[in-house]
Amino acid sequence: VLLMKYHTGKNMTTMDKASGTIADFYESSDGKYIAARVNGDDDAGIDFFEKNGSRLGYFSMMEHGYANPQKCAFLDSGRLFVVDTEGNAITIDPLTLSDEKIEINVQSIFDMHNSYITSDNKYAVLYSLDEIAAIDLSNCTVLGDWYMKADNITDAIITADGGKLYYITANDGLGCINMSDSSINNIDTADIPIICHGAYNNIIAVSNDGSLLAISCQDGFVRIVDSSNMAVKREIAFSGLIRAYMRFSSDDSKLVLQGDDYYIHIYDVSSGEKLYSSDGQYYSIDEICDNQNGTFSIGTTNGVIVFDSSEMIPIAYVDRGKMYTSDNKVLIANTSGGYIFPFQTIQSLREDAKDQFGNATLSEEKRVKYHIN
Repeated sequence: VLLMKYHTGKNMTTMDKASGTIADFYESSDGKYIAARVNGDDDAGIDFFEKNGSRLGYFSMMEHGYANPQKCAFLDSGRLFVVDTEGNAITIDPLTLSDEKIEINVQSIFDMHNSYITSDNKYAVLYSLDEIAAIDLSNCTVLGDWYMKADNITDAIITADGGKLYYITANDGLGCINMSDSSINNIDTADIPIICHGAYNNIIAVSNDGSLLAISCQDGFVRIVDSSNMAVKREIAFSGLIRAYMRFSSDDSKLVLQGDDYYIHIYDVSSGEKLYSSDGQYYSIDEICDNQNGTFSIGTTNGVIVFDSSEMIPIAYVDRGKMYTSDNKVLIANTSGGYIFPFQTIQSLREDAKDQFGNATLSEEKRVKYHIN
């Protein structure tokens, strides 16, 4: 249920009702369209809306022969890229609702474990327990597909420039695929103790410049290593396994972690210092954003937490929200009711949620800057 406590009296534009329960929603890079991934009683698909809230139409995944949508991203072309739970990759035109399938030549991706899309929506990786495929989203071409002989792949990620694809397996394997020639390099992990040893769903993260890897390890440590020689640069002790989420911030200065307990933790990459730990659980981190106005945000299934970047102090929160880096616009959704409410700017979010973090210690200058009384 959407908590409207902090929105009373605000002029918010309500978009047309979606076709079902909203699982997630996305905005095109030009801000013209919004897509909502929805689940109905007998179907799952994508609803498309114009910026003014008018509903353009609904694309049924099942009626077109696909499974439930898992990950989506708007491309520079304006089409929506969609990966379903059976490993089908398609693009959909918001206006005509026409779809085009991207052919992936793998043997049985249909037991797909997960997928990854780079933060700039340029590359995508699809993987099952023993197969990996990479897609260049600028032209929707398959860069390569690899059968890994039942290595039990637990995570796979591609660098921002599309040059290297890293994967980690439950059989103590850390590998790197060089995308230029599709060669596979099994990385020596002798100096990185206890990577997994059979633990399911260990994860890996790569910095945006490609120079660092963060690896969740079975002994409770997250190890940050130099990708060129795998030398350990930093060890972060953690009570429990990091298997839910791990990503570098866009400037690679922070590492956001979420363990099995679903608490959020933020660490300084250079020092290993803990910058923040949440007081409660936030299920399923969707994205993290370094915003141009001096804030840092984490979008979760619960909502969006906005921090002051310099002090990593929470300054605002909105229930059922999602942050976009294009113009710091925030969308909030009544997921069960099927409605999306667009905020015009992050400023309105701060004004509406200004008293949710009354105990936060902020200088008078910051209070004025963020309009917090």
